[in-house]
Amino acid sequence: MKQSSRKPLREDHGVLYLHGPRDAGQTSLLLQFGFSQAQAGRNVVLVMCGSAGASQQPAASQIVPLTPCANCQMPVQTGEDNGIWSRIHINSAELQHFLCSLHVVDKETSVLLVEGFERFFSDHSHMGSVYQTLAYLMEAKEYMKTATGSGVAVVTGNTDAFLLRDRPLLRRWCRFLEIVPGTEEPDVYTLREEVEDAADVREDVARVQSR
Repeated sequence: MKQSSRKPLREDHGVLYLHGPRDAGQTSLLLQFGFSQAQAGRNVVLVMCGSAGASQQPAASQIVPLTPCANCQMPVQTGEDNGIWSRIHINSAELQHFLCSLHVVDKETSVLLVEGFERFFSDHSHMGSVYQTLAYLMEAKEYMKTATGSGVAVVTGNTDAFLLRDRPLLRRWCRFLEIVPGTEEPDVYTLREEVEDAADVREDVARVQSR
């Protein structure tokens, strides 16, 4: 992956919140990241909003095929290999319970991925639950780091989601990585980390193509 000339992303700082326009490939990037982590020998859990026992595959409309960057050849196509990690479908209340029980039910997980984070919450009146869930995510991340030596938590969502209106408060738990479409090439996206003290200033960290 092409490296930015600016400082690298802070790997241990908070929950990484990846967001972008609808159908910009958030789920595909999350699956690619989970695949690479599982390949590296880490235990990965992918959490998706839904009822327990629901289909174990994301809806086809949520998966956007990714073409590797011509310069860095990333991300690598994963094919059907993303089934090598654990996937569970739960709702908002179950998500909080799962996070609080992680130290009991799964002591080997070191990478926790949450797909479509805003879908766990119905509207802006549930922001209290959003904050509480993010706090639990942070605690789970710290537990994974203590128990396994590595703790990573990543959530994905859409930029226009209601909960991202409270970005300043969310920064207590999250750092934000935005998928930005190109102005001249709509199928080319740039990943930019939002700077904490100036949300309108961002860092380019990679370029991927989605089509």
